[in-house]
Amino acid sequence: MSIEPLSDGKIIEAWKRNAAPWTNAVRGGEIESRRLVTDRAILDAVLGCSPERVIDLGCGG
Repeated sequence: MSIEPLSDGKIIEAWKRNAAPWTNAVRGGEIESRRLVTDRAILDAVLGCSPERVIDLGCGG
């Protein structure tokens, strides 16, 4: 079985369909793994460095 790579157009269309629902799900706390693990792990990693300031240059929700 051969899997064809997605074209740029298909990737862009998938982004347009899925970006807003994903952002809404993250902001609404609908993703259990984010609530239970990921969010806290990110905060712990940052706070473990005892920063005086933080700037969020990440992407996504």
